Amino acid sequence: MLYMLNGLSTIRILHVEDDAGIIELTSYFLNRMGGKDFKIDSVLSAEEALDKVSKENFDAIISDYKMPGMDGIELLEALRKAGNETPFIIFTGKGEERVAMDALNKGANRYIVKSANLALPCGELANSIREIVEKRKIRELLEEVKNRYNKGLVEGIVELPWEMDTLARFTFCGPQIEEKIGYKPEDVFNCTLFEFLPPDDAKEEQRIRTLLEDLTREPKRIANIPIKLLHKNGSIRKQETSIAPIFNKASRLVGFRGIMRDVNMRKRHKIMIWRKGKV
Repeated sequence: MLYMLNGLSTIRILHVEDDAGIIELTSYFLNRMGGKDFKIDSVLSAEEALDKVSKENFDAIISDYKMPGMDGIELLEALRKAGNETPFIIFTGKGEERVAMDALNKGANRYIVKSANLALPCGELANSIREIVEKRKIRELLEEVKNRYNKGLVEGIVELPWEMDTLARFTFCGPQIEEKIGYKPEDVFNCTLFEFLPPDDAKEEQRIRTLLEDLTREPKRIANIPIKLLHKNGSIRKQETSIAPIFNKASRLVGFRGIMRDVNMRKRHKIMIWRKGKV
């Protein structure tokens, strides 16, 4: 799963390929294109992959199709049968359209064809990995929020999913925004975050602007950033939010997304848990 390395979200990749030369070249190009974001492990067979996946977590699996013993489709089927839903990309040679359809029908996320110039398909591969992993992470975050809210595991906390572009304009806001600052999602859409900061707090605005400028230069995933928002009724609401970059298919930063929660409610929840533990 995604983990933090030197403050950056690193994507763990398992590459399954029986040709050591292809493994070396693919790792070289992916590391050039993914930079510090990619951490690549490799194995020479599907059987080794199953063993490794049983012991470690990965964000994405890249697999050749034709391999001695178990092939890439059989590996995919074995993983899905075991309940493993790790994003899976078939990365193999040309002339196998039937295999592509079979792979996609059996749960593969992508089918990418190798070429003589491996740099070209590796560019598509890097973009696909980022897109698939990012979408899966956001789905997991939103599902976690939904489950926690529905089951009442965090009493009194209403968490808000949001997205905005690189100019800090909201492109999506959950309905919880109305409870937090008194506006409906349609009122917030296409407005900038700065329109909802306290107008007389220049330091807060400069802090947020500096943070977003830093994240634009060096995109990374961070958590629990404090922020003050101006409610429609004029009151100040203290919040904290996670922030994650959004990339397009060309690996270009196009915005940010995160989950916002009320600071005071979170603190009260922690105190409640501590008191229960002392009983």
